[in-house]
Amino acid sequence: MKKLLLVLVMLALVLPAFADDAKVLPKGVLRTYLAPSYTTITEVYDADGEAQDTTETKLLNLGAALEYGITDWVNLGLQWGLV
Repeated sequence: MKKLLLVLVMLALVLPAFADDAKVLPKGVLRTYLAPSYTTITEVYDADGEAQDTTETKLLNLGAALEYGITDWVNLGLQWGLV
């Protein structure tokens, strides 16, 4: 058990070193995102896995994000979601 914990701790310390595909902004750049999604539910599954009709349900999710490049290596981000 101690060996497993040690391996997990070592992985947690090493994995951030392999984040070279991150989308880091240059200094002074602002990036904004707006991500709306809409879905309609007309059927649900019962305990046997069979589809059953239900009352129509419509869902709208609106998400937004702001990111600002503080330095060439560090971003500041704010995310917001409304369901």
